[in-house]
Amino acid sequence: MHRKNFHELEPIATAKSPMIKGSVQKINLVLKAIRGKTVMQSLSILSATRKYAAIDIRKTLLSAISNAEKNGVIDIDSLIVKRISAGKSVKLRRFQPRARGRIFSVNKHYSKIYIELHDQVEN
Repeated sequence: MHRKNFHELEPIATAKSPMIKGSVQKINLVLKAIRGKTVMQSLSILSATRKYAAIDIRKTLLSAISNAEKNGVIDIDSLIVKRISAGKSVKLRRFQPRARGRIFSVNKHYSKIYIELHDQVEN
């Protein structure tokens, strides 16, 4: 079976961050804004976003761009963020004393991010 655009299936560069402070829902709010955009558009969106997770997502995206340069991609402007996803990572459990000798649990959520960069397809 011959596929017409076989090179689209394999990513040009990938990067992942295993521990980013914040829940998956809060990080997905930022990820939705840059999914499917070019690399330069994504960087400008992330630098203008006021969410806390945007700083770590920007670092991960810069790492993916650096990996693309290392793999020999000449034109970085032609790359798009094809796949970007967040998933659960560790959960730190802390406890806070309450009235009458009880305790109250405080869960601090962390997430992981995976980014794939693909070459832009001309139609």
